Formats: sequence, structure tokens, C-alpha cells
Amino acid sequence: MNKFLLAVVALLCTTMVYGQKVKKVDGEDFGAGITSKTYIEFSEMMGDLNATDTLNITVRATVSEVCKMKGCWMKLADASASDTDVMVRFKDYGFFVPKDIDGREVIIEGKAYSTVIGVDDLRHYAEDAGKSKEEIAKITEDETQYAFLATGVRVVAD
Repeated sequence: MNKFLLAVVALLCTTMVYGQKVKKVDGEDFGAGITSKTYIEFSEMMGDLNATDTLNITVRATVSEVCKMKGCWMKLADASASDTDVMVRFKDYGFFVPKDIDGREVIIEGKAYSTVIGVDDLRHYAEDAGKSKEEIAKITEDETQYAFLATGVRVVAD
């Protein structure tokens, strides 16, 4: 009887935790959309990235910056760790996101990894973000960044 009760309690706890990640999230989809029924939060992804170099994952995060030229890239950030962000590009340059989603919540699906970004690309991204010529000229070294290649993006409804 005690084993049965323990099994039921464990099942309920698992269901409650899992249920939080399965919650249906409405919004507008871009690219292939979101096929996974589960996601993790940005901070959990960052912890997992510190333990491995590549993750195939679905994650919910806040958009900190978007390409103002076309919406061809965005950056994600965690409000509790403002010094950590993730550059998101879109698979095969096959879709863009709205240029006005700064501060909005998104769910993205794809591959998270760390990479080295060259000076030319860093300057290009700074230009797309509307940085001044002085700010762009200060970019003189490659930078190791966390990145994400997204196959789908859902901009969460307000």
C-alpha cells in the first residue's frame, strides 16, 4: 500500500512539473512554427549550454533586440542575468520576425550552441541594430557568443 501511495504521489508531482511546460501558448508563428509541446525557460537553457556545446531545444525567452533593417535576427536575454544574451538567426535565412518585438516573449525551436563571431559580422549586426559609426568602429576583436539557429518562432500573444 505504501509503495502504491508513493508511486501515485511521484506521478502527480511529475505531472504538475510537466504540465507547467506543456501549457498551450497562443501567438503568431514564423518559420516552421513550434512543433514541440514542451519548452524550457531561458535560464535553464543557459545552464544546460554551460554543460554541453550544442542543444536541440525549445525555449521561452524575452527578445532584447531585433534587426531593425529586416527582422533577420534577434537577441534573447534573461531579465535576471542582463549580461548574458543569445544571438538568434533563422534557418536558411528562410524567415524573418517583426522588427518591433523588443521586450516581447517568444518561444523558439531549434539548435542552441556557442560560436565565435568575427569582427565583420559583429560590425554588420551593430549596423543593423542602428549603432553609431563610432560604436561600430570600436568593434575590433572576434567574440565568443551563445547562438541559436531557429527553425520556428512563436511571438507570444500579449
